Amino acid sequence: MTLMNPPCSLAMSSRASKVALALALTALTTACGTAPRTPAPVVERSFVGASQPDTYTVQKNDTLYSIAWRHNLEYQALAAANGIESPYTVYPGQSIRLRPGTTAAPPSPRPAEPPTASRPAPVA
Repeated sequence: MTLMNPPCSLAMSSRASKVALALALTALTTACGTAPRTPAPVVERSFVGASQPDTYTVQKNDTLYSIAWRHNLEYQALAAANGIESPYTVYPGQSIRLRPGTTAAPPSPRPAEPPTASRPAPVA
């Protein structure tokens, strides 16, 4: 008759499961660390033959920076090509040259300041 010692078999089972768990974790972390790393795909979205217009007409809420960004230009170069000085203010309807050497419509005059109500002269 063979007697099993329950505490010993329980300890053996617990120890075996710990070893199995340790081996499984080692295998998983090793597999993740040795996987070949491929870079994310890069897609070229620019059009090689796309033509950029010579001029742009400023729309409401445009800024010189936003116009330059949309046309892949430096805002300082765009300002210099169009005679725009700091603070680089542009106005709706204004024509902006996007390429050096192109002619744009003459710069739109700065909008007139709204008339201010004049106060009557004080009576003495």
